[in-house]
Amino acid sequence: MNSYDEYQRFIRYRTGYHSFFLVVLLLLVNHFVTGVKDFQWAEDGSVELLFIILIPGTFMNIVSTWQGAYFNRREKPLRSNLVVLAMGVMYVWLALYSGSIRDRGLVIDGKLTLAASQLMLGLTWVSIPITYIVRKLWDKRIAD
Repeated sequence: MNSYDEYQRFIRYRTGYHSFFLVVLLLLVNHFVTGVKDFQWAEDGSVELLFIILIPGTFMNIVSTWQGAYFNRREKPLRSNLVVLAMGVMYVWLALYSGSIRDRGLVIDGKLTLAASQLMLGLTWVSIPITYIVRKLWDKRIAD
């Protein structure tokens, strides 16, 4: 964290704090839905946990990127965005074209599958460069 300035650290800590409470809230809702109401919304507990973790992770990525706290001062955002975009596209490609969606689908009997979590993971990674590009375009429009 030494390579982040004070503002970036503050934003990252605050976003992490909000993400943590979002995880707790989602775990409580999941416990109520699966335990009390006896409704299973995913194939198994590991897929449920993946979604519960990926939602706040995506939130943290988007908010940190939008507020300029995702990349540190020494990092080159273009290079980092290309690497992250490549990882995201790889996960989306694996989810869409590896056969898991064609063979099993995203939802089976009203339950999310592992392929859906792979797609969500890819979208989590892709959200960083998309947010960065939208923010740069927004800043450019405001400056004009």
